[in-house]
Amino acid sequence: MPTKITFLPALMMAFLAILSSNGCEETCDIGPPNVEQSAWGLYELNNSGSEPTREYNNSAPKETFGLRIHYYMPISRVPKSCPDNYYEFQNPVTEVIVYAMQDLDSIHIAGASLNNYFIVRNQSLQTNLPFYKSIPESIDAFIKYPYNLIGAVGAVGAVDLIMVHPPVNPGKYQFMVKLKFTRSDSITLESRLITLY
Repeated sequence: MPTKITFLPALMMAFLAILSSNGCEETCDIGPPNVEQSAWGLYELNNSGSEPTREYNNSAPKETFGLRIHYYMPISRVPKSCPDNYYEFQNPVTEVIVYAMQDLDSIHIAGASLNNYFIVRNQSLQTNLPFYKSIPESIDAFIKYPYNLIGAVGAVGAVDLIMVHPPVNPGKYQFMVKLKFTRSDSITLESRLITLY
């Protein structure tokens, strides 16, 4: 009889061990998979509503102006990863520099960095306005992308640059965004020439 009492708890422990090792969780892919970015582009935004929208007009209010950097990712499946939930880009961006082809003011002349005139919103994370960050603080927006936004045949990533210090004088402006990468030459994206009023 004492043998049976000792054996029963041991049998229950073995059963629980089997359940925990074969549980309902799926196995995870090894490490976050890398993905390429391509077809980089830049277009203008209007940030006057609850969400920034693309500005198709040739003029826009300077107080609600922004830019959107977008790119394509050739992704065909959503992997399982533990504990990370992001793709990592094969050739991540290391630096972002925004500038204009015209003088914005006496300090920010044509070609000078306007990084302190913009804040970043990572479109893929659907971050609300109070959580916008400066460009240097937001470099992670350019190096990873969450799984849950991937479609069946690929995805488009987007990072918004919202202008927080508009030009003093209304006028026509063209903005440029230079992206520097870890493993390749930098590229420069161009906006349209747009009138800010």
